[in-house]
Amino acid sequence: MSSTNTEEGAISRRRNESNRTRSSDSELHKISESKPLTDILAQVFEDEKEGYINVTELLSKINQCGFLAIEDIRLRPLIDRLLIKTISTGTDKYNIYNIKKSVPVSDLKDLPNSCKDIIKKTLFGKALIPEFSRFADDLLTMFNSVAEIKTGKIPDFLSTTTRNMDHWGVTICTVDGQIWSCGDSNIPITLQSCSAAINYAIAISKLGTKYVHKFVGKEASTHGMMNTLDLDKNDVPHNAMIQSGAMAITSLLLKEHPNDLPSSYESVVNIYQRLAGNKPLKINNTVYLADKSKSDRKFSIAYLLKEHNGFPESMNLKHIIDLYFQLNSVEVTCQTGAVMAATLANGGVCPTTCDEILSKTAVQNTLSIMHLQGMYSYSGEWMFQAGLPAKSSTSGLIMMVVPGMMGMCLFSPPLDPNGNSTRALEFGRRMAQRFALHYLDNHISAPVRKENLSRRQEGRESHELVIMKVMYAAAHGDIDVLRRYYELGLSMDVTDYDYRTPMHLACCNDNIEVAKFLIDLDVNVCAMDRWNRTPLDDAKQYGNEEIVELLRKHGASEGPGPIESEKEE
Repeated sequence: MSSTNTEEGAISRRRNESNRTRSSDSELHKISESKPLTDILAQVFEDEKEGYINVTELLSKINQCGFLAIEDIRLRPLIDRLLIKTISTGTDKYNIYNIKKSVPVSDLKDLPNSCKDIIKKTLFGKALIPEFSRFADDLLTMFNSVAEIKTGKIPDFLSTTTRNMDHWGVTICTVDGQIWSCGDSNIPITLQSCSAAINYAIAISKLGTKYVHKFVGKEASTHGMMNTLDLDKNDVPHNAMIQSGAMAITSLLLKEHPNDLPSSYESVVNIYQRLAGNKPLKINNTVYLADKSKSDRKFSIAYLLKEHNGFPESMNLKHIIDLYFQLNSVEVTCQTGAVMAATLANGGVCPTTCDEILSKTAVQNTLSIMHLQGMYSYSGEWMFQAGLPAKSSTSGLIMMVVPGMMGMCLFSPPLDPNGNSTRALEFGRRMAQRFALHYLDNHISAPVRKENLSRRQEGRESHELVIMKVMYAAAHGDIDVLRRYYELGLSMDVTDYDYRTPMHLACCNDNIEVAKFLIDLDVNVCAMDRWNRTPLDDAKQYGNEEIVELLRKHGASEGPGPIESEKEE
């Protein structure tokens, strides 16, 4: 397993980042989001040279929020203005060593909206997961723990490059395009039956639900491993996730070029690449030929389907079988697979390119069928435990979708008896438990021990209303409310219109338990309000020696107080 991350390093990094950015964050509290972006950048990332901004700090802030500044296509216009033009040309020029340390703020005028949107989401905490560093640290702890699982068996058909018991990789991509990767996330893995979910979504988008479901049903099959011809009461395969259903869907992908297999393959893979953020994908020819040479049962299923009129008329059976094996043999990595899954989570729009690829109906239908039978014979148990649409494959790959939030792609070759990756299953279960991702957690109140990432409830509240509730909770000692908003991603250094923080309100109202809770969250105990007063000033004024001692123990200091002009007013 090739991961350079460690839990200790991640925690240390987060503390350093927190200290380094705290001053810029405090500046942000005083800045209107409606101001021109160049004015915001000039104030927050002011360089020693007048009229310049510190590029290193800007890119660091973007990366901390989960946006890959150098790689994200949406940020390419920004990066183009930061390049040292003379070093290199072509795609190789996009690397951290070819970026200027500072640039005139005027160079960043008139950036496209895609750039502005990401920068403002980063600076003002509007990304799906605002506290991304904390989220990443939790994921790393979970990743390392799951890596210790040694159960499972590697299937014989895997290539030698992916037959390593220790291979373990995860990538998560949010619908905003925030990305976290760890472990063997760049190893190419064939899609195998994960292609069934993607193919079904493409077929629905191109041909519509009514036509597609002339050839495939919508019910669960009793044969979970799918290696049989299993037809429903309408004499069609039960659903698109089983092998007979996947073959029926493959036949529909040939309709555009019924007698031209290369064009059909190219057409489908082009859509795969768009779903993956315009990343190039290729077929593993060795796996393709090996699968095809050892699949007598699949050939027999295809012939039996043809006998039951399971394909559109005049379709070339050989082309159907060839395209089926070819699409199963397309290689992705965890990183490209996660973007594909995130596109499903984002209603068919790729989060890293904003390309609308699949219809919303196609996405809804696909996630429903993934719920139904995406995990072979384990689908019901998976829905019970994790409650996430997912598609597994015997290559050790699992794609998981949290609708409206994120897509995940996990890879580890050892499989359980149901054909699912043992490590990927456990990581998915822990994710759902830790972050309340089960689809019913959004309708049934989740325990406070879960960090509910869903923003559905928060989305109904304005930012002003959230701040009012947090300040009221801090003043009245309601730690449960503070914890809930913190777990939704709200910083406890948030300020009201007077730049007062929850810690200020706790100190004014003698709420020692709230003060302890906030200190445990590493809030800024030296934050100053509009009168240049810190929480320590408030604690001293209201005579709470216990809070005063607590604050001083954690590095709090007094503020300079109002300036003379303010005193006169």
